[in-house]
Amino acid sequence: MVIETLTFRLAAGTGRDDFVAADKAWQNELIPNRGGYLRRTTACSDDGLWLVTTLWATPADAEAFRATAEASDQVRRFFSLIDGSSVDRRIFTTLD
Repeated sequence: MVIETLTFRLAAGTGRDDFVAADKAWQNELIPNRGGYLRRTTACSDDGLWLVTTLWATPADAEAFRATAEASDQVRRFFSLIDGSSVDRRIFTTLD
């Protein structure tokens, strides 16, 4: 199994409600029918750092989604609301 993490801060002027709506569109419209997708959740720390964690069956599933997702309206909207300089994406492979 693969755990993909994305941490970031919202772009200046982005309201929490606007971001949450964009995140829900990604979660409910974009990702549910992708091959190898298992689960996704979003969280925010008290100091405004956001974390999106997505579980994939294989590294290839995560990369296949990433390769095609950039063309979607949901992904463009999501990334327009975050500070690109704060983005940190990591891929972890579980040991079990």
